[in-house]
Amino acid sequence: MKKLILITVISLFLISCDPIISYNYFVNNQSDKSLVFRYRHGYADAKDSLTVCEPHKITLIETVEMRGANPHDEKENFLKSFDKLNIKTIDSGQVLKNIYIRNNWTYSKDIKYFGIVKTGSNNYILKINNDDLKK
Repeated sequence: MKKLILITVISLFLISCDPIISYNYFVNNQSDKSLVFRYRHGYADAKDSLTVCEPHKITLIETVEMRGANPHDEKENFLKSFDKLNIKTIDSGQVLKNIYIRNNWTYSKDIKYFGIVKTGSNNYILKINNDDLKK
């Protein structure tokens, strides 16, 4: 009887908690110029944000957390968290690489478990080098 009560309590705890998936967006800036990412989320009253990516460094642009389970590649919907997203060099130069094309980003996932439910993070990395900048 004690085991049944324990199993019931643990089950209720697991069912009552919503697992979270993180979406992490990184830029691997292998160019000689600083890059500026400007973005806005798709929720009400969101304001523009920006992140500066220094040359020859990997920079976390944004982490977005959502309820859900089973981290997986969102394919063409991988930027669904953003209402607006663009990139320029620090001196307002153009970046030629199309950041909206999924194949221009590398995907990886970090799986964790919440009980028996898969949670964790989806990681998207955009690599920019000097050839991707307008001369």
